[in-house]
Amino acid sequence: MQPNPPGEMSAAEQAVTEVVDMLWKEYDKDGNGYMDKEETRRFIVDTLKSLGHVGELQESDFEEAFQEFNP
Repeated sequence: MQPNPPGEMSAAEQAVTEVVDMLWKEYDKDGNGYMDKEETRRFIVDTLKSLGHVGELQESDFEEAFQEFNP
């Protein structure tokens, strides 16, 4: 298997990019290129639901995770 020429993405990289772009459009509601705290909360809650999690997201758990990625 040959590596892609510089500047070209593989099919897998292109697929991942398309999924990330789709998710970003869904959750970055204000379109500023960043997911703020509420946008992030919605993404996490929706993701947990899609994985079958039926409980509520505890605020302390969310705050801990959010702070880890937004020091």
